Amino acid sequence: MDHSDDPRYREYLAAMPEEPHSSVAETLSAPEVAALVNRHFEIVAGCIEAEDGTVDKFIGDSVMAFRGAPEAQADAAGRACRAALAIADGIRAENVRRRARGEAPLGIRIGIHTGSATVGNIGAPGRINYTIIGDAVNVGQRLEQLGKTLSPEGGETTVLVSGATAAELGPDFHPVPAGKHPVKGRSGEVDVFRLT
Repeated sequence: MDHSDDPRYREYLAAMPEEPHSSVAETLSAPEVAALVNRHFEIVAGCIEAEDGTVDKFIGDSVMAFRGAPEAQADAAGRACRAALAIADGIRAENVRRRARGEAPLGIRIGIHTGSATVGNIGAPGRINYTIIGDAVNVGQRLEQLGKTLSPEGGETTVLVSGATAAELGPDFHPVPAGKHPVKGRSGEVDVFRLT
């Protein structure tokens, strides 16, 4: 179902791909990699669901989530950003434990964008998933990827939000302007903000 023309169904997307460092994974056995990724998913999904978000899918070591469908959700942008900040806190806490065990820390990049999207049962005969597609999804994912450029030194967490999301945040949030950036698949630039 395409709700893009109906303001009651304005979708709020949080595309939250995560990135356990490949250098960590290459030193582990297959069961150890699975345990690492599962623990990471536990942290991320728990924070998303605590703010009433929907975990759409796991893609490799990434997570895609959205909110605002199938029903509109008050303060959806704020909920998405609270979830992102909780994920960042969870990763930092997990890294304290990892360092104490002599293990390398993990990093995460999160991209959040607010916009209209198509939500519904999508797929091929015999394999249908309730999911979200559209420009909003693409922009969220591109923001996550932009984290590589805006935080080239790495670090534990990078949370980037679009201007559309930042405009809907209340006074509890203090997004820091990170400039206008071209986004693949879009003709114009996107206002980007860091969330800390």
